[in-house]
Amino acid sequence: MKPKKEQKMNALEIKYNKLNIKLIIAIVLLAVVSTPVVLNLFWQPYDPNFMNYEEILEAPSAAHIFGTDNYGRDIYARIADGALLTFGIAFITVSIGAVIGTIIGAVTGYFGGRVDELFMRINDCLASFPSVLLALVVVSVLDLGTLNVCIALGIVFIPSFARVMRAEFLAGRERDHVLNARLMGASVPRILFFHIFPGTLPVFIPTVMLGFNNAILAEAGLGFLGLGVQPPDPSLGRMLSESKTYLISAPWYAFFSCLFMVIAIFAVTMLAENIGVQGINYRSVRKRISRVILENIRKIVPDPGKILEVRDLRVGYIEKEGIEEVIKGISFSLDKGEILGIVGESGSGKSLSSYSIMGLIPDKACMTGGGVYLSGKPLNMSSSKANCRIRGGRIAMIFQEPQTCLNPVLTVGQQITEIIDLHDPDNSLRRAEREKKKKERVIRAMEDAGLKDCEMLLTKYPHELSGGMRQRVMIAMALVSRAEVIIADEPTTALDAKVADAVLEVFADINRRFGTSIILISHDLKVIEKVCDRVLIMQDGLITEELTVGRSEGFSTPSSEYGKALLEAAFSERRYNEGEVQGNLLCELKDVSVSYPRQAGTIFKRGKLREVVHNVDLRVFEGETLGIAGDSGCGKSTLVKAIAGLLKHVTGEITLNTQTPAMVFQDPHASLCPTMTVRQILEETIKLSGALKRTDRPDIDVKEEMIRKILEDTDLSDELLSRRVSQLSGGQKQRISIASALLLNRKLIILDEPVSAIDVTLREQLLDLLSGLKKKHGLTYILISHDEALLERFCTRVVRMSDGRFL
Repeated sequence: MKPKKEQKMNALEIKYNKLNIKLIIAIVLLAVVSTPVVLNLFWQPYDPNFMNYEEILEAPSAAHIFGTDNYGRDIYARIADGALLTFGIAFITVSIGAVIGTIIGAVTGYFGGRVDELFMRINDCLASFPSVLLALVVVSVLDLGTLNVCIALGIVFIPSFARVMRAEFLAGRERDHVLNARLMGASVPRILFFHIFPGTLPVFIPTVMLGFNNAILAEAGLGFLGLGVQPPDPSLGRMLSESKTYLISAPWYAFFSCLFMVIAIFAVTMLAENIGVQGINYRSVRKRISRVILENIRKIVPDPGKILEVRDLRVGYIEKEGIEEVIKGISFSLDKGEILGIVGESGSGKSLSSYSIMGLIPDKACMTGGGVYLSGKPLNMSSSKANCRIRGGRIAMIFQEPQTCLNPVLTVGQQITEIIDLHDPDNSLRRAEREKKKKERVIRAMEDAGLKDCEMLLTKYPHELSGGMRQRVMIAMALVSRAEVIIADEPTTALDAKVADAVLEVFADINRRFGTSIILISHDLKVIEKVCDRVLIMQDGLITEELTVGRSEGFSTPSSEYGKALLEAAFSERRYNEGEVQGNLLCELKDVSVSYPRQAGTIFKRGKLREVVHNVDLRVFEGETLGIAGDSGCGKSTLVKAIAGLLKHVTGEITLNTQTPAMVFQDPHASLCPTMTVRQILEETIKLSGALKRTDRPDIDVKEEMIRKILEDTDLSDELLSRRVSQLSGGQKQRISIASALLLNRKLIILDEPVSAIDVTLREQLLDLLSGLKKKHGLTYILISHDEALLERFCTRVVRMSDGRFL
């Protein structure tokens, strides 16, 4: 049971912030404008076209709540009738534009090439003209009338929808679950509208809503010019046109028409912005909680001898039901010149704890207790301005993926120099001398980070550097500020083994030379062992164990079962390739080269290609496990995609003496369709495999039997069948990917880094599963990995690639 104080805090802070007020306002406003329209279908207080010359231009009154127009017609009745017509035109317009535009965008975005290029040039030409002007041209061709207005506006709206949807389908076609659908043999329409289109809904729905607004304005513009709905039928645009003469003598005539239109557009815009958004005021909740915990922080007496100290740190995510605590009271300290490792599996809280130390807690999270102290001074009691001086200055952080952390529009030199400008500017010198000293300091930091040719690298942009060089730039940014503490969050996960070792050596060198204290966060105990003095093991938001690390003797003996399992899995030497025998030739590559577009082509000219795999020869035999090793960018993933038939620009000869191979991708989350349940994913695979055509039994019986058997083979529970991908753990996702590959009944399966994104304790389980399935079903594997120790343990033979060639 939670403590009373925490229960009270949850109830008080979350109680009044559950509803999205903006969404409620939008719904209320829509109800205000739609109520007269709906009532008008069943009851009309006045005939909107009835003229009463005795009541011309009467002001609003009890008899006519919006007044009358220049023919004595009731304005309320005409607005209610005209709004129905205007909204109907807008709905038809958006439907035409959305349906046709989505189809055009889907086809051009998915296929690309010259058709796409031609469409984009036509679209650019149309976009250079105002939509109302284009509508005027179309109306003049089709003649006046309500139906023609709908057609004209619908045609005008097609390019804008097509452009938006093209971008979505262009990005969607490269996603792993789409590539997987192609491998399974899914048709193009199925891929477009079952695999890609559902993922575009967060963009498609707001685009439709905003398009509805634009259609209302376009109809109003045409009506104002007299080219829209023709008399005597009312529309909001027609009423604005008729009222312009009486803006002074009868302002209510135009006012209520404009007000109705403004409210409708404002409501739809607010709905588009807030649909699906929670209404919790996270900033308000964090402020209130901070007042509660500050009193407790003041009572804590930190140890001033520690460079960094964390005391009873608690962090939670703010949900509608209350605060869900994910960091549950961790405490540790860091000595001057110490390298501390924090290790744990995904979801253990190790990264969130480091973000909390830096004050980089996500918007939907908050500190619910505890404190962080730098040299005895509390960090979470400092002002935002004071924290900014500390963050990046005295404490620096190196993130897992430097590509996303470095600014793509600034050079390396500009980004490192910015750290000096923010935290250690020397304004006593003249500008020229100050710039010279800053440059010298930046180059020195880059050299200390292990970079070479620093003068040349200063002018480079992040995308022009390799992954290892980008990570060293991040280290240089930490060094140039003379940080006392560096927090490195998974700094080697995205790097190859050789590059990772070099980066770890840089950390060790920084620690030796400058006495910098370092917190190294990783899920890989082998990384921790190489440089750390102590290691903290985290599980479910708690520090479960602390181990010492000796340079020669390794880790001290863990006392908990989890710690023992973690060490056993990390340093496992079990071999899976004993007794495997090669059979017949399944796949042969002769002089195969693969290229990627280097420069986009035009309608009349082909784009330039860059060859990334060069003249490769390879044989794969039945029953073996072929390992392909190599650094990132060497071409190994590109090669297997060419074998699977997923790439266009392939030369040479690829001979398959079996069906097209199935594939298990590196990222199990990305390789499964996010909008489908597990049952739907497996049923689709069964359907595409052709298994239903090979039997006379009812489809539903065949599906149920095959699903039951594959769940048994992959050690999965049938309780998962109703879940979506986001509700599965990493290990469960990868097992579903393996199950899907098996259901295709393919003898050759490509495994692209199948365990690199899986927690260390699950890796051996998945390797054991893959080994057992291979023996049971007579499978052949092609395994890609940058972990050569894994390849040696699992594969029958290993080939190595470098720069697109086999060594």
